[in-house]
Amino acid sequence: MRQPLCGHTSIRRVCLALVWSSLLLRGQGPQPKIALQYTAAPSAFEQGKTSPFQVTFSNLNGSALEKLMPGDQFRYAMHVVGGHIESVKPDVSTISDVIKPEDFTVTLGETDNVITLTYNGPSQPLQTYETITVSGTAIFRNWTSGKVAFAIPDGARYADPIPAASSVSVVNFPVAATGPTGPTGPTGATGATGVTGATGADGLTGATGPAGATGPRGAEGPAGSDSTVAGPQGSQGPAGPAGAVGPAGPVGATGSVGPVGATGPAGIQGPTGSTGAASTVPGPTGAVGPAGPAGAASTVPGPTGPAGAIGPTGATGATGAASSVAGPTGPIGPAGPTGATGAASSVAGPTGATGPAGPIGPTGAASTVAGPTGPTGPAGPAGPTGAASNVAGPTGPTGPSGSTGPTGAASTVPGPTGATGPSGPTGPTGPTGAASTVPG
Repeated sequence: MRQPLCGHTSIRRVCLALVWSSLLLRGQGPQPKIALQYTAAPSAFEQGKTSPFQVTFSNLNGSALEKLMPGDQFRYAMHVVGGHIESVKPDVSTISDVIKPEDFTVTLGETDNVITLTYNGPSQPLQTYETITVSGTAIFRNWTSGKVAFAIPDGARYADPIPAASSVSVVNFPVAATGPTGPTGPTGATGATGVTGATGADGLTGATGPAGATGPRGAEGPAGSDSTVAGPQGSQGPAGPAGAVGPAGPVGATGSVGPVGATGPAGIQGPTGSTGAASTVPGPTGAVGPAGPAGAASTVPGPTGPAGAIGPTGATGATGAASSVAGPTGPIGPAGPTGATGAASSVAGPTGATGPAGPIGPTGAASTVAGPTGPTGPAGPAGPTGAASNVAGPTGPTGPSGSTGPTGAASTVPGPTGATGPSGPTGPTGPTGAASTVPG
């Protein structure tokens, strides 16, 4: 009978290594733990006969980062009814360049059928080609079956053992003795590259790095088109020093009205000159003299001086930032001229106040025309409720018909089947058809 591929002892290690590799591919990359594979042989024993057995373990994870540590204990327990481990060899067998048999101590429990293997050597990795084997003898008095279990050292350096337990059978017929271990076979061809694992989740966002140094100023870009949105008003620049009075220039075009300046101090009223003869020719306008020192406030308005020539319009200052404080209210300008009288209004004006009452006139003669009916007086109090009437009152008029309500949704329940109508009259007989040319 042909055995399954992984049933062959000689290639069982290869199969289990492939299983472990597939688990790594389904996980999240290489695992640092040691993945122990246990192998117990034989799996069948003859009832009532002392039989030798071996337990071998090795590491399947070639990328393991963890190491064998002093004090690590590996256990093999037999759970077979009527089975008993009679003896165990104190020396283990190793296949390794660095791990030696004397690095281990083997003990057998007195009553619990448990073999404990304790590692006493230095801390070092367990390579995939290295094996440790424990040998002993056992006897089974019942025709039965059971299992053997394996336990890894305590701690987080070892993955779950592969397998954690295996079956043992006890038969009532001779079992061939286990033959010697065959030579190691040639190294198999390198397997195909496994499929790429799924992309891992994005890592956490790193902390914001320090701000880089300010780079050099870039070249000036082309001038942009005029904006359709007014920019913020710039702050008011400081007033420049007053320049010297230049010669009067030609009258320029009328500029826009500037802001109202602050009212200057009133000048000293000069003495009243003698009245000269009335001139028929206006004299030339004299030059504006320098401003005199500020005098006390005059209680008599002085004459209005001649208007000076309008100076050139100054350059527009930078637009200041928008002020969050309202500026002072400017002075009230002079009253404008009275407008023309408007057309007659089509809306009645307000009613004037009622004038005083006139004197009471003399009493007139008795009128022959009835006067207007006076207003209805207030309703009197309600009378007591009368006894119930035993005569029906007249029927009130019929009210108007209400509007038709909306059509209801189609019914999901079929209505009753109507009565069968009478049979209709028999129709006339149709003409006889032509003789068929196809035999029946």
